[in-house]
Amino acid sequence: MSSENRIDDAVDSDEHVVEVKDKDGVPVFLAEVVWNEHILLRHPEIEPYKDLITQTIENPDVRHIDPEDERVMLYYKAVPEDARPFRKASFIRVVVKYLYPEEYNNQRTGFISSVYFVSKVKRGGRIV
Repeated sequence: MSSENRIDDAVDSDEHVVEVKDKDGVPVFLAEVVWNEHILLRHPEIEPYKDLITQTIENPDVRHIDPEDERVMLYYKAVPEDARPFRKASFIRVVVKYLYPEEYNNQRTGFISSVYFVSKVKRGGRIV
């Protein structure tokens, strides 16, 4: 499932695993279809970390615009050492694409396209 297909599926979905507002007050959704058909298939270790996904969007340690796509924001939050699923899982990265879909009254809305653990924050992109 490509990133664009995941976003299309997310916009069309009424079923959300996560509904949260980012630190700017913009609604962000994680569609059930993206959770089940992408995230859990490719990153099953993420399953018990839904609360951390919400915390990362609400209060990230680092947030920056993806240098490859201005509509995409990368959110990071440090993972406490005793909560890491593996040693190098220093941060959780949540990838959010912001759109203005008709289905959401043309209001700026974020859709989570991926979530996974990383050892460091990706370089590049404007920190916001």
